[in-house]
Amino acid sequence: MTASLASLSNLPDWPRWLSPEQAAAYVGVSENRFRLEVEKGVWPEARERGGRRVFDRRLLDAASDRISGIEGGKVE
Repeated sequence: MTASLASLSNLPDWPRWLSPEQAAAYVGVSENRFRLEVEKGVWPEARERGGRRVFDRRLLDAASDRISGIEGGKVE
């Protein structure tokens, strides 16, 4: 069962392992845009976990930090 985006707003925090739909919402783009950006290497590839392709939220955070110019907690 995939969590809907509406139900995610009720969570206190995002889950560690995100479906493609959740990962796209987490980084603030459409699912189609997210897929294209994964193919381009902007975002990390999905991982196999429990027979599903999911995205590690911490890897998405690390990629976001690089995009923002934040390395090791410092803004460049």
